[in-house]
Amino acid sequence: MGGFLDGIWNRQSGGRYVNRYDAGRAIASMFGDEIVKIEGRGVVAGLLRGGVEVAAAIANDLGLSLDFRAVRKVGHPFQPEFAIGAVDISGISVRNPFVSPLDMPPDEEFDRMVGRALEQARELEREIRGEGKPLTTGFLLPMTALRPD
Repeated sequence: MGGFLDGIWNRQSGGRYVNRYDAGRAIASMFGDEIVKIEGRGVVAGLLRGGVEVAAAIANDLGLSLDFRAVRKVGHPFQPEFAIGAVDISGISVRNPFVSPLDMPPDEEFDRMVGRALEQARELEREIRGEGKPLTTGFLLPMTALRPD
């Protein structure tokens, strides 16, 4: 299994995490004390395409609800696998800060690309969730906002 957690260093065992679930359990142990302060009212939301497995481990270990969020990559016009941005179902989009402005398409084109990716994200959300309502709405607090002392 390849993915975004491949190669992240596991300090406890001195090597890589075994898989995404193992990485999620490590996150739960690192941030558990901070997360538990929300007294079980939290929802762990995993991003589709790999993040749900991480989120499932966190939710399981901390006894929280699990949900997912559909997001789509905005690929470069000449190299679609190269992410120049992303958008989630709420319409919030980000640009890849590591891409030079010279390599970005004009703003109007980027906005059109975001619009197409947004429709894909919403379709994916509908396809998977059906008529069910998400447990998470609006802004999601990223894990990077929680830092152990």
